[in-house]
Amino acid sequence: MRKSETYRNEIKSYIVRTGMTMTEVVDYLSDEHGWSRSVPNLSGKLKRGSLRYGEAVELADALGYDIVWQKRRDTFQKNNIVIKIIKNSIDKIVF
Repeated sequence: MRKSETYRNEIKSYIVRTGMTMTEVVDYLSDEHGWSRSVPNLSGKLKRGSLRYGEAVELADALGYDIVWQKRRDTFQKNNIVIKIIKNSIDKIVF
């Protein structure tokens, strides 16, 4: 499985967990952040893996998540950064 496909499936799983449809997500993104109201546009970005970082932040916001950068504690990878999505500080999911 390609990385973009893995990311796409993961983001779609967050959408399902929130109980929103892709149309509802796109409508919110359009109203709040000026995105296109086109579901195929969002689906295409997810499929191609071309979602920009700012768009990922706005998408996370639409789903009720924050993207948090947390430095790894592992001594072998001490100079790398991990992105965690945290919802209500309860469920922590690394992607």
